[in-house]
Amino acid sequence: MQVDPVWYRPKDAARYLSVSESCIWQLLKRGDLTSYKLSPKVTVLKKSELDEYVQSRVNIA
Repeated sequence: MQVDPVWYRPKDAARYLSVSESCIWQLLKRGDLTSYKLSPKVTVLKKSELDEYVQSRVNIA
């Protein structure tokens, strides 16, 4: 049984949303997504917030 992760690294978040990693960083820079620093070299994004972002974009279209 595979468990869905609650947190994604930017590379994994990009794969999850089917976008490039640079797109994730642009969304973070614009403030469209929120990231959390676990350490100076570890940034994560919350899966539920990624899902909310996608849902908000679907409702616009």
